Amino acid sequence: MDTPIFDREITVFRDHYSAEYEVLPLRNFLFDTHHVQQILTLRASTSDAERKRMKLALPAAAISGVFEGRRQGDLVQHSGLICVDIDGKDNPGLDMAEAKRRLSANERIAYIGTSVGGAGLFCIVPIVNPRRHREHFRALQDDFKAMGIVIDGQCINVNKLRCLSYDPAPYVNEAALPYYHFRRSQRQPRQPRPQRCLESSERDRTIRQVYALCREIEMRGLDITDSYDDWFHLGMALADLGEDGREAFHRISSMSPKYNERESEKKFDNFLRSKRLITIGTFFEICRRNGVSL
Repeated sequence: MDTPIFDREITVFRDHYSAEYEVLPLRNFLFDTHHVQQILTLRASTSDAERKRMKLALPAAAISGVFEGRRQGDLVQHSGLICVDIDGKDNPGLDMAEAKRRLSANERIAYIGTSVGGAGLFCIVPIVNPRRHREHFRALQDDFKAMGIVIDGQCINVNKLRCLSYDPAPYVNEAALPYYHFRRSQRQPRQPRPQRCLESSERDRTIRQVYALCREIEMRGLDITDSYDDWFHLGMALADLGEDGREAFHRISSMSPKYNERESEKKFDNFLRSKRLITIGTFFEICRRNGVSL
């Protein structure tokens, strides 16, 4: 997206249960100081019931976009952002201050702040492809887990609400780079990979080049499958790599507004079964025609 991260529009509800909402820039929500005293009072309370009551009375935002209601299907425009929660209960023994310091070194995190209760953190991450929100989230789960951090699984939902909070010293990175990793849901094991069409060393080099170009296409937000013929030829070319070309086909196909995961999955299965005259060289040629090269 061309809109600066903190100027992107999100939906802010009057409180956790209200149907009343405003569409505001992200920065207006994150840096709202009108409720600081309420939040500090909440954090000082020793009553769980009182803390919950005060929390639910605060404004709550759907960080991932503009909605015309509270359901996932009410999404009008994705913001290109995912908000993830790091709760104390999910991470016993985790030093949140140290976690914040470590995470602030990640160039793909735009914001890190203290949660409303004061015992956790939340992070806002720009993503390459809003249409693959859930797959981006699954990959984020893996990346955080590798750092010894568990993120709240409910954040996979595009309409997940983030309660207004306060952090006197948040981490802010207005130039954060889009997160481009995906992890698709688990499926049945694939059939054995077809016999390699290239020698091992050449094949490995080709696969690295293919996925480097995928990353470039995603970072630039390019759709190089404008016509069915282009999409078909790309798929046939990537099928020259057998199963190693499947993820690349999905990643490139998903840059189109017409992308359908199930249809693309079936199509690639068909490509693998087809007698192919098109080789992986066609993939590189289509990339070059669209101004994408290594």
